[in-house]
Amino acid sequence: MPETFSTSNASLPDAKPHASQPAFPSAGAEIAMNQPTHPSKQTSFFMKPYLVGAVIAALVLFLGYQQMQISQLSSELGQVTDNMKTSDVRTRLESQEASLGELNTRLAYLDSKINATDQKASAALSRIKAHEDGDVIGNMMKGLKQTLGIK
Repeated sequence: MPETFSTSNASLPDAKPHASQPAFPSAGAEIAMNQPTHPSKQTSFFMKPYLVGAVIAALVLFLGYQQMQISQLSSELGQVTDNMKTSDVRTRLESQEASLGELNTRLAYLDSKINATDQKASAALSRIKAHEDGDVIGNMMKGLKQTLGIK
């Protein structure tokens, strides 16, 4: 089946005649003009919008993935920070409990010393009172003071 070509330049993608082409090309030259000179350029021209769209979609997906990772790492950082604070508080509490235990031991020792001193003072006071009660001269002086009303 023979192909027919139109001689109208308006339907051609490149309607301007080239300097090397005559103004009215022959039939053979017209066939050569209708075929793309560089098929790879025409293919890449049609692929560019799809390629740009694919690159944009890939970048958006990559950005979404990174945002997801950032939020996950942020939550993990929060958990680690909370664990560190808890660990720090636990360490402080343990050291304070140890200090408190040491203070309780010291207070118990001091309390026993105070009780021992109190018992010794009570014993000394009772001995003094017994000595005063046994003192004949002191008792006579007290009786005389009471009788005379002298304080």
